[in-house]
Amino acid sequence: MKKYGYGIATGIVIGLVVAITLFASRPTRPSADGNVIRACNALEKLNSHVIDSVKSLSEIIEEKIVWFVNRQGVLMDTEREAQRIRLDLLEKALAPHSAKEAGELFNTSIKTRNGALLYAILDPQIRDQKMASEVVEEGSWVIGLSSPWVSSMVIDSEKQLDDSTTEFLVRYHMSTSTGGEGPYFIKLTVKKFDDNWLITDYEYLENGEAAAS
Repeated sequence: MKKYGYGIATGIVIGLVVAITLFASRPTRPSADGNVIRACNALEKLNSHVIDSVKSLSEIIEEKIVWFVNRQGVLMDTEREAQRIRLDLLEKALAPHSAKEAGELFNTSIKTRNGALLYAILDPQIRDQKMASEVVEEGSWVIGLSSPWVSSMVIDSEKQLDDSTTEFLVRYHMSTSTGGEGPYFIKLTVKKFDDNWLITDYEYLENGEAAAS
C-alpha cells in the first residue's frame, strides 16, 4: 500500500513536469526560495525543452509546488518562504499609526532589548545601518547590554518639524547592580509614510546637547 501511494505521488510529479514543459515557451527551472535547483542527475529532454531534474522525487513531493505563468517557472513554497511571509505580516501589523506610537514603540524596543521590534519600526533605508551600530548579542536579535541596562525611558518633549515629520527628545536612565546612572538622552526623528510612521533617525546625545535643545 505504501509503495502504491509513492507510485501515485511520483506519477503526479512526472505529469506536472510534462505539463509545464508542454506549455512553457522557454526552459523551465524549478527553484526553491528564489534559487534555481541544480541538477544532480542527467538532463532530460521533453518536447525539445531541457529541464533540470531534481536530486530526488521525494524532495519535490514534500514541498508545495506552484506554477507561475508570468514567470514561466516553478516555485516551491518552502518553510523558509513561509517564515518570511509571516515576518512580513507581523512587521506590517506592528507599523505605528501615529508619531507618538512610533516613539513609544522605540522606547519599548530599547528597554526590552528587542532588536526585532526596533528593526520593524525603522525606515527600511536605515535598518541595516542602525542595526549595525547597535550592540547585538551574537546569533540573536537581543540588543544592548545586560549591564548596565535601561531602567526607564520617557518622551521628554515633542517638536513638529513639518506635516509629516516629528522629533522627540527621549530621556532614559541606566541601572547596574550597584545603582542608577543618568539621565541620558536620545533625539528621535519619525516620519509619515502613507498610513504609517517610521523612525528615520535617532542619535544618542550628550547631556549638554540635550539641555541646549
